Amino acid sequence: PVLYRNDGGNANHFLRIETEGVVSNRDGIGAWITVTRDLDNPAQQIVWDVDGGSGFVSQNERTAHFGLGASADPIDLVTIQWPSGIVQRLYDVAVDQTLHVIEAAVPLPGDYNDDGAVDAADYTVWRDSVGLPAGTLVNDPHAGVIGAAQHATWLANYGVVASPAQAVPEPASAALVGLSVAVSALRRRSC
Repeated sequence: PVLYRNDGGNANHFLRIETEGVVSNRDGIGAWITVTRDLDNPAQQIVWDVDGGSGFVSQNERTAHFGLGASADPIDLVTIQWPSGIVQRLYDVAVDQTLHVIEAAVPLPGDYNDDGAVDAADYTVWRDSVGLPAGTLVNDPHAGVIGAAQHATWLANYGVVASPAQAVPEPASAALVGLSVAVSALRRRSC
């Protein structure tokens, strides 16, 4: 173990970045952070690879700590490349702070209900809101009238169409009665 003591004071500036993955792992391990102090001189960068530890039976702090020297000027660009491949850019970042950066999940094109999949439900949301004047409520009974051109646009971009065939069928009455009889028989046996 090594213990460092600061005999020089705290006159210099810093930036600390804590990562939190959403699409990537929760701690952002594997994220590559690049600090570019001045975009006019992009060759001078400071980089940090967020890792889980680099010692035997020990762990380093996962917070990326950048020593910035005497200049208190804002940092022009902070780039975070997450393990998922998502790249986030922060501009004009003030120094002498700890930033908690949450990975920005990139929405799927066509995922209108934000459930992570493009499916018939997204088609319904899109269909009910396409071409409506500003301020129209989506649940308006007159909404959802689309033409062949809009329908073709959806098919060309997303390839999924809502149809009655995609609905989940209700169980038949006979099947429900049979299930009830089977459950009752099992209950009598266990008593």
